[in-house]
Amino acid sequence: MNGVVFLVWIPLGCGDRLRPALAQGWRNQLWGGVLTIGAYGIVLWCYTLGAVAPVAALRETSVVFAALIGARLLSEPFGRRRVLAAMIVAAGVIMISLRV
Repeated sequence: MNGVVFLVWIPLGCGDRLRPALAQGWRNQLWGGVLTIGAYGIVLWCYTLGAVAPVAALRETSVVFAALIGARLLSEPFGRRRVLAAMIVAAGVIMISLRV
């Protein structure tokens, strides 16, 4: 439903800026959409193969990867809070895999 809402909301709220943004980066936007749908499909497929809890925990590691990509490619700060959050996510994944 998010896609339907954004399909209506964005043109109404940002109509004057939408066309130049689409013209400039439509390839990246298209690839982002395709990869997002693919990633969601992989997660759903994994849910059918095994227990939901480990798959859900492993899916949360995407937050860590997003923070690393942001720091590396977008020059976003990667301070103590992000390091601590990454360590907590990693510890959670390890604990679930060990069934602690």
